[in-house]
Amino acid sequence: WDCRNIRRSPLLGAIRYDPSWRQYVFHPEPGCKWSSGCLRDLRDFIGQLEIARRDHARKVKETVLKGEQP
Repeated sequence: WDCRNIRRSPLLGAIRYDPSWRQYVFHPEPGCKWSSGCLRDLRDFIGQLEIARRDHARKVKETVLKGEQP
């Protein structure tokens, strides 16, 4: 996921899944400044991605355990 300013469109950073950390991480662009509100929004969005990823993994596991194709 790319993160951009809503007023302008320069790239602020990117959210990517990091398999070694087993979670999503944020990669900021150099020189970006973040307010506490922006950081909170970023944290909340990454939290939503983590929940969606866990839900998907659980559904795939349940499907496989039933002997069905994921």
